[in-house]
Amino acid sequence: MQEKQAEQSNNPFRKFSFLRLRFERWLTVGTIFLLLCAGLFWVVWSWEGDETPEVLQEAVFSEVVPYLYENDRFYFRGKTGGRRGNFVFDLKKGRLQKEDWTRHYGDNHHSYHLGKNRRLFVNNTGNSPSIFLDSGSGRRPLLVSLPLVQQPLSISPQGDAFVYVDSGKNALNLQLYQLDKGRSLLLEKGIADKEAQNIQIDWSPNGRYLLADGCRIYRVSDGRMIRRLSGGSAVWSPKGKVLAYISQSQSVPLKKGAKGPVLQGKEMRLWNVETSRGRTLYRAGDKEWILQRAVWDPNGRYLTFPTGRQENEKIYYEQVHVMDGKMFHYIEGEQNLLPTRLENLRLSEDGNYLSYAVNGILKLINLQTQESRSYDVYPQEKKNRSEYVRYDPGGVWLGQTHEILYVGEGMEEKEIYHTSAEVLGFYLSSQRDKLLVMEETEKGLKLRLVALPRDKKTARIQPD
Repeated sequence: MQEKQAEQSNNPFRKFSFLRLRFERWLTVGTIFLLLCAGLFWVVWSWEGDETPEVLQEAVFSEVVPYLYENDRFYFRGKTGGRRGNFVFDLKKGRLQKEDWTRHYGDNHHSYHLGKNRRLFVNNTGNSPSIFLDSGSGRRPLLVSLPLVQQPLSISPQGDAFVYVDSGKNALNLQLYQLDKGRSLLLEKGIADKEAQNIQIDWSPNGRYLLADGCRIYRVSDGRMIRRLSGGSAVWSPKGKVLAYISQSQSVPLKKGAKGPVLQGKEMRLWNVETSRGRTLYRAGDKEWILQRAVWDPNGRYLTFPTGRQENEKIYYEQVHVMDGKMFHYIEGEQNLLPTRLENLRLSEDGNYLSYAVNGILKLINLQTQESRSYDVYPQEKKNRSEYVRYDPGGVWLGQTHEILYVGEGMEEKEIYHTSAEVLGFYLSSQRDKLLVMEETEKGLKLRLVALPRDKKTARIQPD
């Protein structure tokens, strides 16, 4: 018996098993300790970096129709408690109130603000609409017995003139009314009803010229057509003197119900309305087409447009161009094997950032460093929400399904706001210290005003 115990005590394998068991126990204890330390560090880090913002004001509506955002004030039509009304959300004061802002801004349906305490009213009662001018001392009729055409008035930027449609002998006429002179000038006559309903009027920013259907240019002072562009899809520069348009255009035969551009062209041209000088900015290759009208940056220095090809009645976007009309020409390539849709093409001020969505994927490019990021915006594009990108001089604010991001220097991405609800839109205060978010919840559409963290750390809203 003693020999057997001595043999077991001198057994090296038994000693090894004992040491291994002790090592495994210490390893388990050490692992648990490290996990606890890591968890504590994560809690501390989350507490410091996952700041819950202060909710300054919030309200729930069954319906919200945005109208204008100006001077940190959000003007909208809302429905709550079964009643509709006009409301203002003041971000500076953190106050939501019911207010009849149509007396100052109009509603672009029955009332149009002209400035200088003047408004236009459209009276649709009776057999034909009439237009009245309200100058503060009362209303007086300007035009009566207008045709029943579902075409809203188009007001000049300065509020001193407007375009309307009236009845001719056998067709309709396009007229320009000058408020200061109290007279109408005939722009076009013999317009069919369907054409009058779809006519597009674009005023130059200085209000001296107007563009009809992207190709006909009129001088406002005398109503004279000064040029018919040899193309279409023209768009004014923000400076108001230059038009960018597509020439050598042709219609694109698409199948019924298919979405895509209805105009292609070979050249992107510029035309100066004051000097009457034009030039070609870009000429497409043999199988290449310019597929959309140009988009200017807010300062009118840069413009962007897409090019691609057409195969078997399908459109393929292949390149997005950014040009300044001089030496700068940036090209962003798109490799798409399937037919594509390009939407929400935009340039930031002075052309620092370019963004656009292709088939529900947003591409954001820093044109200074040529760095880029991609984001899923399919839910926003599916619901035709275009205001999910907002530019700042130093970066870009981006609305996602449940969060709002800020992409800054070096394309560094920070999550500014997070919520369990679906983000429908957002507005920023001019000081970037407050954020107004519109969310879709089970209770309705929630407008929530929160204070932004000063260091732009994550701001999370707890679920209701």
